[in-house]
Amino acid sequence: MSCKVKARLALLQAITTHEERRELDKIIEEKTHMYCDEGVDRLTDNDLLAYLEEARARITKKQKKKQETEVYCV
Repeated sequence: MSCKVKARLALLQAITTHEERRELDKIIEEKTHMYCDEGVDRLTDNDLLAYLEEARARITKKQKKKQETEVYCV
């Protein structure tokens, strides 16, 4: 996990979970085509916050999909 991303989020006073930061790191790498520690320096605060919302949406989508595929036995 990126230390720079975590520090930048702290400066923005964005409260995140470990899972959200891991997903955010992936998104930064996808969008910037750089390692997240390098890519985060090239992002504006607004970009970073938008990517954080994207990360949260991805996590929610994964959780919903997981719930749908779970089989309940009675």
